[in-house]
Amino acid sequence: MSGKLFKIFIVLFVVAFLAIIMLVSPIFHVTNVEITGINKLKKENIIETLKLKGGTENIFAFNSINAKKILKANAYVKDVSIRKIIPDTLQINIKERVPRGYIQNSNAYLYIDGEGRVLETKAAKDEKLPLLVGLQFEQAVIGQILDVANKESFAVLIDLSKQLEKYSLYENISGVDISDIDNIHIFVNNDNLDVCFGKYMNADWKISAIKEILANISASYRGQLLVGDKGDDIIFVPYR
Repeated sequence: MSGKLFKIFIVLFVVAFLAIIMLVSPIFHVTNVEITGINKLKKENIIETLKLKGGTENIFAFNSINAKKILKANAYVKDVSIRKIIPDTLQINIKERVPRGYIQNSNAYLYIDGEGRVLETKAAKDEKLPLLVGLQFEQAVIGQILDVANKESFAVLIDLSKQLEKYSLYENISGVDISDIDNIHIFVNNDNLDVCFGKYMNADWKISAIKEILANISASYRGQLLVGDKGDDIIFVPYR
């Protein structure tokens, strides 16, 4: 064997030896998993899903691409980024989808996000989220955007969701009724106040005005709030 071939052999041998060491040495086992961005999801469930619980997964052999696919199979996971920190740490950042309301469907409740994506089905409702009324659909698939017959009402609901988020009004909203696209109702403070929103026009002005009004009235106020479509008049009509 020539000197040149011998040197190549030595280099390959060293590389192979180091590769084996990196793959089998417990120094490179994933023993520290840092997960950020989660609220609905639980860290222990994510670790178990990715089979990292035993601390025997090699950090170099860990398949980040496959791990992202596995995590995104959960309807609540919108996006994932994974970073390997040698020798033993994985940093996982998850962007969750947030439920923005629920729809009663027979004896169950469908929870959807601000895009109209079905996140899960529950037997019970969450009182902190608004009940959404008026969408027409035949079936719902978890992880997919709800396929509705009344597309215009659906589009209005999605934009309304963005406006409510913009003005931080979700905690006040108990229900939204878009059964009649020309006569939208938003129920506030546990249905004490029926905001007769009318048509979905001048929405930004209407919602900003509603926010200001809610900040200046009691949560126990019972009645209707009639909002003009031209954005020039708001009338209180108390319940008798």
